[in-house]
Order: sequence, then C-alpha cells, then structure tokens
Amino acid sequence: MNQSENAEPHLRAESRILLAGNGISDAQKIQWDDILRYVQDKMLETKDISEDDFNENVRSVSPTLFFESLCKKSSDSKEGEKRLRQLVKEYVGDKSNFVHKLWNMYNVILTTNFDNNLVISKGNLYENNENPKEKHLTSEDNPLYRRLDFTYDKVKKSIFFIHGYFRNPSTICLGFEQYTYNLKRIENFVIQEYSEKNSKKKKSRKSISWIDYFFKDNTTIDILGLSLCNEEIDLWWILNYRKKILNRIKNNKINYYDISNDEIKDEEAKAKHNAKTKVLKSFGINVVSVAKAKSYNSDFYSLCLKTIKQKYA
Repeated sequence: MNQSENAEPHLRAESRILLAGNGISDAQKIQWDDILRYVQDKMLETKDISEDDFNENVRSVSPTLFFESLCKKSSDSKEGEKRLRQLVKEYVGDKSNFVHKLWNMYNVILTTNFDNNLVISKGNLYENNENPKEKHLTSEDNPLYRRLDFTYDKVKKSIFFIHGYFRNPSTICLGFEQYTYNLKRIENFVIQEYSEKNSKKKKSRKSISWIDYFFKDNTTIDILGLSLCNEEIDLWWILNYRKKILNRIKNNKINYYDISNDEIKDEEAKAKHNAKTKVLKSFGINVVSVAKAKSYNSDFYSLCLKTIKQKYA
C-alpha cells in the first residue's frame, strides 16, 4: 500500500491489519532441532541427500552428529557441507528478520502482548533519531486508543497494545477487575459508534480506536498467534457484536490462521480443534488452514506469512 507518510490510520480507505498474540514470539525463536529439520528437508528437495540415506533417529543423538551425517551422505561431502552452512544462514536470517517482514506487509498491528518484540528497533531505520522503543504511548490512560506510532521505510506505522504495555505497568490487563472495566468501556464505545440507531448520526473523531478495525469497511484483519481462549472475553464480545451487524459492514473480513486439522494426530486434540474451528466460523471468521505445519512452532508462523503473501499478491 502506498499511504502517505503523514496519513493517520483512520484516513486509510483500505487496510490490512494484523492482530498478533503471544504465539507470534515463537516465529523469532531459533532452535537446533528446527534448523536441522529445515536443512534436511531442503537437502532432500534438491536431492543433495536421498530418503534412503536419512534416519529420523539420528537427529535425537546430537546436532553435531546430525550435521556430520548430512554432510557425509551428500553426493559431494565438501559441497554438501557448503550447501548445509548456506541453508543454516538462510534459516537464521529468515527468523531474525521476521518482525521486519510483518511491518513490510502491515501498516497497523494490534497486539495482546505486553512486550516490545513487535516494535522495530533497527538503528538505520530511525528517522530524525527516532527510537520507537523509547517513544511514549498515545492515550496511555485509555485502553481503546493506546498505541505507539513510528516511521518505517518512510511510512507511518501504528501498533496498538490492547491489553497494556510493559513500560507502563498500570496499563497491563491482568485480573478480572481490569478485564471487566475494559469490557464496559468496549461495550459503551461499540454501542455508541456502531448500533444501528447511532450509526446513522453523522459524527467524526480525531483518533481511531483499535476496535474500529473490526467494523471498518474494506478492512481485513489477519489473526496470528492468538489462541482466542475463553478468558479473552473482550475480544469475543467484539466478535459477537460484529457478527450481529455484519450485514451492514462492507467487505470487512477476519482471517484466522491455524494448523490444518489433518496434521493433528491425537484424536482428542483433533476433536477440540474441530470444535474451535466451527465456533470461529459461526462468528463470521474465515479459518485458513496452513498445510505442512505440524505444530505451533516458529516454522508455523513462517508458513502463515507465506500463505498471507500469496493471498495478497
């Protein structure tokens, strides 16, 4: 999207929004087992090694022995080692740049996380010596408008901390009292802004709330790493109300990215997964099954990003 650098989020006619939960942090984790599985799969793809040469149990012995095993099973041991090291570089680079990939795709991110993991901090991206991680939140005392604005690649970006931000401990949503308080504010806001009676009244606001994206025309929300458990009553309340008035919203979509049910082997887990999928669909949410994702690990989120890129291409 080619929005002006100075454009406010609420002035964008069409938006792609990311709603990110705690699981998204896994996308940046680098673990030996994941690295070696990636290397093995790539070497099988390019026929540097064959299926007959590979033994699943080798990886459980030690990463070092597995590394040597892959090199020696390559048709050319020296070239095999060179190829393997290049694949490790690609994998680690991919994980290290994950947050930058998100901000290349989205101008607005909503998150239930309290931490800084989604805030860009690379020095050469600052403009006017701006350090996003040291900036103050807007509307710190109002959970509906609380966000951090910064510039990335000459485009204004915004991240809404809907359950609080660790630099402002009083904003962090933890107990029932705070969730209930937030829910009351959410209900009052939504009824005032989006009930059929009030929506006919012409009104304008200077700032946008994170809630608005669930009701804005021509808006798509992609959900990643958010379990939407029963305790997240504030989000479920919004989704429930949105479903009631969905016929009045033009082209507002929510995509929930999840593991394909076919990848789940445990029957009890599969039944729970099926039930959750049905509930999400009943709320007007499009559940996107991500193939080849065997668990909610770092590779799952990389696959999600690839799926999203293909969808928006």
